[in-house]
Amino acid sequence: MLNNEWLADIHRRLIDRDPIASAELAEQVFPLLIDELSKRNTAISDSDLISDACSDALLNYVQAPESYDPVKRGLFGYLMMSAQGDLVNALDSLKRKAKSEKPEKVVELDAIPRNQLSELAESHEREEIERQIAEILPDKRDQEAALMMIDGERATERFAAVFGCEGTDTEVKKDVKRKKDRINKAIRRKLGGNDE
Repeated sequence: MLNNEWLADIHRRLIDRDPIASAELAEQVFPLLIDELSKRNTAISDSDLISDACSDALLNYVQAPESYDPVKRGLFGYLMMSAQGDLVNALDSLKRKAKSEKPEKVVELDAIPRNQLSELAESHEREEIERQIAEILPDKRDQEAALMMIDGERATERFAAVFGCEGTDTEVKKDVKRKKDRINKAIRRKLGGNDE
C-alpha cells in the first residue's frame, strides 16, 4: 500500500532527476492506477484504453514532475486526475474518428433530383425521422417503405412485400415505383419542396 511519505520522497527524487525514481514509481503506482481507473469507469470494457491513459499520466508526470503541486492534492490523486483526463480525451478522439469514418447513405430513387428522404436522414435522429414520417404518411405500409428507402434498401421484391404488390415482374416494378414516387412527392410537399 502506498503511503504519502513514500510518494513525497519519490516526488523529491524526480525533481532531483534521480535516474531510478521513475522506475520505482511505475512499478508501485501503475497497477494501482489501472485498478482505480477501471473502478471509476466500469462502462469501459477496453482494458488497453485504461492502461494507455495510466501510462500517459505517469509518463507526463515523470517528464515534468514540477507540474505537480503537492500543496493542492496528493500525488496519487494528481495522477488519477491526469489519467482520467487522458481517458476522456482518448474516448473523444475515438468518437470523432468513428463519426468521420461513418459512411454516408445516399438514397437514389428513380431520377428524383432532390430526395427529401435522404435530407431527413442527414438532419434528424432516428426517432425524429420516424415521427415525421408517421406525421406525413398515415399509411403504415408507406411509413415502413419510407424508412426502408432511408436505410438504402433497393430490392423491388422487398418493397413489393411491404406494399402487397402482385402481378408480373413488370407490373410489380411499375407499381412499386409509382408508390415510392408517391411517398417522395408527399414528403417533398410537406417539407416545402416542389412536387412537380
